[in-house]
Parts: sequence; structure tokens; C-alpha cells
Amino acid sequence: MTQLINFIWQSTFCLAFFYGLYWVFLKNEKTFLLNRVYLLVTPLLAMVFPIVKIPVPFDKPNISLENTAFIRAIQTEDANEVIGTFGLPEITVTGSKLPLLWEVKDYLMFGYLVVVVMLLCKLVWQYFQLRQILEKGWYQTKYILSDNYFKVPTFGMAPVFSFFDKIFWDENEQLSDNEKKQIIQHELEHVKQKHSYDVLYYQFLSIIFWFNPMIHLMRYALIDLHEYQADARVLAETTCKESYPRLLVKMAFKGIDLPIGNYFIRSTTLKRIVMMKKPYSINRFKLIMLLPLMIMLFGLVSMKTNKGIRLLNQFKTQPTAFLKNQILAAQDSIQVGIRVKNVKNPLHYESIGVLENEQLVAQLGELSYEFTGIRNEKDYHRVVQLIESLRSNSTLIKKYENVLLFDEVEKRPEPLTGWGSWHDYLQQQIPRHGGHLPFVSGPVVLEFIIDQEGKITHPSIKKSLNVNIDQKLLAALQNQDAPRWQSGRDNGNPAAVLVHTHLYISNPESSITVPDQSAIADTKADSNPSVNDDESQTIAISESPRSLMYPDSSDLKTGAINLGIAAKTHLAKNLVYPFGDRNEAHIGTVLVQLTANQSGAVTDYQIVESVSPETEAILLEVMEDLPALEPVIAQSEYQILLPVIFQLRGSGAALPPSQKEKFGEEITVNGYVSTGKRRIRPELPPLKPKIPLKIINDKYINFNGMTLPLTEGLSKGIASMIRYHDWDPEKMEVELFASNDLKMGTIQDVQNALKENGLNRIHYAKPAQEEPTELRVEPLYVLDGVVQNGKEFLEHTRPADIESISVMKNNQINLYGERAKNGVVIITTKK
Repeated sequence: MTQLINFIWQSTFCLAFFYGLYWVFLKNEKTFLLNRVYLLVTPLLAMVFPIVKIPVPFDKPNISLENTAFIRAIQTEDANEVIGTFGLPEITVTGSKLPLLWEVKDYLMFGYLVVVVMLLCKLVWQYFQLRQILEKGWYQTKYILSDNYFKVPTFGMAPVFSFFDKIFWDENEQLSDNEKKQIIQHELEHVKQKHSYDVLYYQFLSIIFWFNPMIHLMRYALIDLHEYQADARVLAETTCKESYPRLLVKMAFKGIDLPIGNYFIRSTTLKRIVMMKKPYSINRFKLIMLLPLMIMLFGLVSMKTNKGIRLLNQFKTQPTAFLKNQILAAQDSIQVGIRVKNVKNPLHYESIGVLENEQLVAQLGELSYEFTGIRNEKDYHRVVQLIESLRSNSTLIKKYENVLLFDEVEKRPEPLTGWGSWHDYLQQQIPRHGGHLPFVSGPVVLEFIIDQEGKITHPSIKKSLNVNIDQKLLAALQNQDAPRWQSGRDNGNPAAVLVHTHLYISNPESSITVPDQSAIADTKADSNPSVNDDESQTIAISESPRSLMYPDSSDLKTGAINLGIAAKTHLAKNLVYPFGDRNEAHIGTVLVQLTANQSGAVTDYQIVESVSPETEAILLEVMEDLPALEPVIAQSEYQILLPVIFQLRGSGAALPPSQKEKFGEEITVNGYVSTGKRRIRPELPPLKPKIPLKIINDKYINFNGMTLPLTEGLSKGIASMIRYHDWDPEKMEVELFASNDLKMGTIQDVQNALKENGLNRIHYAKPAQEEPTELRVEPLYVLDGVVQNGKEFLEHTRPADIESISVMKNNQINLYGERAKNGVVIITTKK
């Protein structure tokens, strides 16, 4: 929207400038051919100049509206746009992001199209009127072979005019032979000069750019010019120069007006007579001034200063229906209210707030989630897990002009005092946990630019843990006492470079041992830069670490969850063997403990056994962006122990033993030293592109971790998932889980929705593989003292009729026996 407004403004400015040049330098000159070419070409130039972008290394005036207060006001007009409010026991959607509601730009576009359609209809109507005149007089039409035109009688329906190769003649006019000859010569000149093409050209421009007053002024100027050209031709062939102006005065305008024709007489009669009386002389100074002034306009509009850093934000956000289904599914395990808003032009990629008055606000991309009713630490940690799964719903992409990526430059920027000093400085800025708020471990990612002078600019939070830590780190980046940087260089010149710094904040009460980070920083700084330098520097920060403790088995070994295609591909792509001065010191098994929520998204990760600081730093960095795992058996939380084996082949060192039997799966990272080339891709099991789909009941399915309603819109929901994940349906296979008590019609509806989207390869899981149904983890419902079978009764119970809802747990549920092992929900309706 803002780009369109900027284009309209710049093209209007160019057109006004061109019309001003015409008015000052050409309007009163008898250079008719030059004037005509000028009026035909300049509207196209006015549209091309704003599109062309020529970078220049110097500062210049700029008429663009980019980065102006006006554009920012438009961008932030709906800064607090509510998408939806989700709570218990009912859901109220009030979002202006719903498909049926229009924004201001939609109404403006609709109004523009309405005017365009009306003007087009008017033009078509005029054409049919012309056709009507032509058809009525066609049998009396004469073809004048000598001058190659048709003479069509109008029978008084219209005055004399021409259209392409036809001259429409009114026989009812009382004219002398000489006057008829002059009028014919005038209209014949329109035919020979092909003025009808010019008229139609400007008619269409006037329809498309009807809102631009300059295009209408230039159209009127062109019509006058056509008459000047025809008048000049008639005067050149007329002996009595005074007779033709008297004929113009004599003629009166009669009949209908069809703007697509060229008329002998118009309201411009006085201007035409003045132009006839004007002596023929050309002011060459005026003509010479046109070219430099047009070049100046081109430079003003098209030349863009290639200096400084410009930022363009782009967003990739899921539709509202997708968000609603996801939050509804999450509220089965978390009893808090959720309000979703749309945020225009956020400063950071994300910002996680702190818990205050039972509320927490998290900005993720262009979506802001407000969680209410967080009453204890357990609720808080569940909200944090939910935030992790919501991260992918809206993604902010920052595109910087005149900024290079870290890996693209010849020489990368680096702190003058070394990476170790930079890491120590950031570590000192982390606020220590005061104990009054729940503590959450996790990564923090900073993004900033090192400009040509080595200064830190455009600091931003790429991944947030909480706003207190974020603000401290941002202040540290902008502090005058921050370590100085040496700028990057490209093609021998200083260059602005985008840099990321990764930090890992550990819970002081966690049972994880974190090695001395100064050793990591020093090792990375002293290692081979061609292997170890990276735009993402990882720091793990911990307070008072305790002894190492972890369970003997994990959900990965029991088969409750699998790594999945996405996670394996991510690990294969990013894990590398840390070559350096101590290659054999990294051989061994690093054990990673992962925590995943019910959808498989990783909410926490720790290194519980490490080989070296280098391998630990690599794993912390790679685990930060680990995609969601694939649940097999439904659980509220998964605990995973994943062994990552680093082995060096060709060095003679013994290979570490396999851990697959003990932990169920393993990842192997190989390094090769037998040849000059180092192969650093990890060995992984073969990937099978399978998508899990579970039919929960006859109303909902779980497709790749997302809950979708089983309605007529299921096919569109699956299509949206395919587009979002960029899947190739021909290469994907769906693993379908369905209980035996489901109706065949329900399964066929799901099959049809899959096949409509090209997912024809469907694998039906065997009963042994089948996932447990939701009923196994659902509570027992009691409505007005009566035990209910299932929760179908909720469909017939209106929220307004409910007086109270209470949950019974622990010893209170003994009254209901084994059926109440997952809790009892007591619902009382109004009497």
C-alpha cells in the first residue's frame, strides 16, 4: 500500500513537472510536431522514472515518501488490531484480520475500480453511439479514393468530426463550397495525422489515472494541439487567410458530443484564432532548455543514494483460522485466556514479556499474544512452552539495503580485543535472577550491523527469552564502553556486515554442568578462522551449576516420539566436526537432553555430557533452531536423550561405541583427515518423507501436529499447510492413524481431502502402531450430578446456561473410581 502511494505521488510530481515545462516552453510555440511527441511520450516517462532505480554514491535531494512521517503514519494506522480473543468456556473472535472484513486500502481499491468501470462504460457507450451513426449512414457513405477516406452522413445527429479514416459530415449545414472545402481539409488533416490514435491513447490513460489531474490537463493540451496542426494545414492551402477564422466563428456546436472524435469546432475557437494570428517563430533557447531540465528530473526521481542502511520488513503469517485451531488445541492442557493482536512494524523479531499481575505479553513476528490468568509457576512454564510452538505462526524477515551477510564478505568483522573479550562483556550484562519471577532457560539471539566505521548499528532481538534480558543486552550493544569492532571488508573496501550473536541462558537451579565459557571463547578465537569463524557466536551462561543428573531412558527410546524428517535434515545440514589444533580431543559422545511439548516443539535443551567446549558450543548453536519432532504416542510432554557421536576417521584414533541400543537413536558426525578435503556431514538414517495424520474423532484431525476441523474446509486447511511447509505432494507420504470405532465415511472424507491436494500416497498404520485416542487422557465429565459418556453433551450446552465449572483431583476423585483417573470436571447449569 505504501509503495503504491509513493509511486502515485512520484508519477504525479513528474507529470506536473512535464506539464509545467510544456506550459512554459512549448504551449505558445508553433513546433507542433515536437509538441505532439512531447505530450505523447512524457506520460510514459512519468510512470517509468519512479520505477527505475539507479544507485549513486553521493547525497542528493529526494522526493520519495519513503521513511517519511506520512508513510509511517499509514503503516501504524492499525497498530493494535485485534485478531481474536480466546478464553474459557467460550471463544469470541473479533479480529479485523478475518477474510470477510475489509481494511481501508480495500475500500480505496474498490472505489478506484468502481470509477474505472464507470468511465469504461461511458467510453463504450460513446463508441456504440458512433456505431449507430455509422450504421445509419452506411448505405450513403462515399469512399473518396483520391484522399483515402470515407465520408459518412450524420443527418444532423452530430456536427462534423473525424474518427480514424472516416469523416462524419452534416449535410444540414448551410455552407458555401469554399467553406465546405476548408472544413473537409481540416478533418482530412486529422485523418492523415492519425490523431484518433492519440485521442484513444489519452482516453485510456485518463481512465486508468482518473485521480491524477495532470493527465486530464495534458489531454486537453493535446486536443488543442490537434486543432492547431489541422488549422495550420488549411491556412497553408488557403489564399484568403481571413476567410478561415471567420468560418470558425460562424460555425456553431450542434448535436451530441463524442470525445473519441476530432471536432471541427470546439470551445477552443478563440485559442485557435490566436494561434493562427501568431507569427511563425521558434525560440530555440526554450527548446534547448527542455533536455537538461528533463535529465534533472530523471536524476531527482530515479537516482537513489547508495549510502546508508535502509531496512525493509516482511512478514510470513498464518491465517486467523489456523491460529484459532492451534490455540483451541493448546487450551486442552492450559487453562489461561489468550488475546491475539496484530502489531504493525515491530522493532524486534520477537519480545517475550515478564509475568506481572497474572499476565504475560509475547510479541512474535507481527502477532502479539496476551496471556491472562497465569496463577502459578506451573501455568507460567506451560505458557512458555506454548509460546515456543507459536513462534512459527508469524515470522519477521528484515531485509537491509547496502548490508552484506557475514559469510559473503572477504574479511569478516571482529572485535578488536578478540571474541573472548566480546563474550565476557556480554556475559557480564546478563541480569541475575532475583527469585521473584519464574526462571526459564533458553537461547537469546542478538542481531546487529557493524558499519563501515566499525560501529554497532541497528541492534535487534532475533530470539527473546524475556524483555529484562533483552533490554540489558541491547543497552550493552549501544554502550560507549562496549568493545570496539574492526569493520568487515569486501573488494578491498569497508563494508557494512550483518552479525548474529547467540547466547544460552541457563537456570541456576537446573542440574546441568556448563564448562568454563572463557575456554570456549578463547578456543574459537584462536582456531583456524576458515573453519571456525561464523556469524553466530554462541555463549552459554549459567549460575551456580549443580551435579549432573539425568534419567536412564527417554521417550525417544520407548518410541513415544521420533526425531522426524525436519529435525534430521536440520542436524545433517548444520552439524560439523570442530577441526582445529586439537582434532582428536573432540572424539566422543555428547549427550543432549531435550524437552518437547505435546506437538513435538522443543521447549528446552541441555548438554548433560560433553566431550569438549567446541563440540558443546556447536550443539548449542544447532539446537537453537531445531524443528519440531514427530510425536507417535500422545503425551503432554516428552523427555528425550539424544547421543551425538563425534568421530574422526583416518586419524588412527579409536571410534566411539554406538549408543543406539541404549538410547534408541543416535546422530554421528564424521570428520575425515585422510585426504585434503574434510567431509563433515553427519551420517543419518535414510529419510522418509512421511506426514503423520491422526483422526481424533468425527470432528477433528491432527495433521503434522496441527489440529484441523473435519469440515468442508478441511481440503483448504491441508492446502494451506502444504503451501506453508513448501511440501511436494508427489514426494510425500501420509501416515494415517485411525481407531477401529471410526465410521468409514469419516475416513473417506479425510482421504478425499488429501487426494484433492495431491497427497495420494497414504499409509494406514497397523493397530500396533495406532496412537491412543483422546479418550484415554480425557477427564470424566459430570453434568448436574450425572456422569456423562464422552463430551458430546457440550455441543448441546450453551455457555450462557453454565453457572459454574470446577475440577476435582487427587483424593476427591475416589468417589468415581477408575474412570476418574484423569480428573473429574463438575459442570453445574443454571436452574
